Amino acid sequence: MAASPATPSLRLKLDRAYEHIQALERDISAWIKTDPYEIADEPDPEPPLEQVSHPNVIYRRFRITRLDPVPAPLLIIVGDCLFNLRSALDHLAFALAVTNTPNMTTEQEASCEFPIFHDRPTKHGKERRKIGCIDPQAAAVIKALQPHHRRDYRDDPLWQIHELNRIDKHPWPSCRSSSR
Repeated sequence: MAASPATPSLRLKLDRAYEHIQALERDISAWIKTDPYEIADEPDPEPPLEQVSHPNVIYRRFRITRLDPVPAPLLIIVGDCLFNLRSALDHLAFALAVTNTPNMTTEQEASCEFPIFHDRPTKHGKERRKIGCIDPQAAAVIKALQPHHRRDYRDDPLWQIHELNRIDKHPWPSCRSSSR
């Protein structure tokens, strides 16, 4: 199959996401080396009932307390990575649409995207706007990948990328104005 005009942008988005992942691994390693957290080892104040039958066993609880906030540059890298991953899905949908429907209208181009629906299938009209120009077999694969097919959609990687990307578009609590 010939590469569509959108394919290079898809590869660029994925490559950029990978660059962010590499930077994130490097920067997180450096941050962890500063010991930004404290670990407390203490007797468990609510041991399991089995302790009655094992009186010589001492149950422990570990509490981890973050001493320093996660540095803002790390949060920016995570957000950029999520954006590029989510955007790559949309570029994939566009490439599939252009391959199947080379003369898309401006409206079709504008509404083409990789849908991600968490708890139920989308309405047919909305689905048609988003993936209607895509070959029916490819569209069936996209539908089969939807998070609502899982027992818990929150465990689905597509949903996690979509939702975390959405959340990142809103200011973090530490960046919000205190005049509210």
